[in-house]
Amino acid sequence: MANSAIITVDDDPAVSRAVARDVRRRYGDRYRVVRADSARPRWRRSARSS
Repeated sequence: MANSAIITVDDDPAVSRAVARDVRRRYGDRYRVVRADSARPRWRRSARSS
């Protein structure tokens, strides 16, 4: 699963950091965790890098 990622999305910076931190703690050993403040731009970047 080297290329697998979890994308967290929230427009509130503090919430975004907290969610990404919690997800990273739980799943960071198996997945790359990426934060975004909007779904559309991050989705496009992720799709291009696949």
